Amino acid sequence: MSYRPVTYHSVTYDVFHNLKKNLKEYGIAVPAENEGDISGAGIAGYYKWNEEKNTLTVEVTSKPWFLPCELIYSKINDAIHHLHDLYEK
Repeated sequence: MSYRPVTYHSVTYDVFHNLKKNLKEYGIAVPAENEGDISGAGIAGYYKWNEEKNTLTVEVTSKPWFLPCELIYSKINDAIHHLHDLYEK
């Protein structure tokens, strides 16, 4: 089952690559490419980063029944904003 995809804006090179690095540190499998399948902690999804537009689209494809997609997307949003504050000022 797939859930609605969410697109995040202002995801620069530094933000994207540090987000991937942080996810790997938490045991989340992330491909080296700018798009692909991601999985870990009982959650799976697909992502695509558009370097020209600085956008990241994420689609959850499976998750535990008790974990709302909104929470997953909210945590991604928080991480992007935190990294943006660190690397884009």
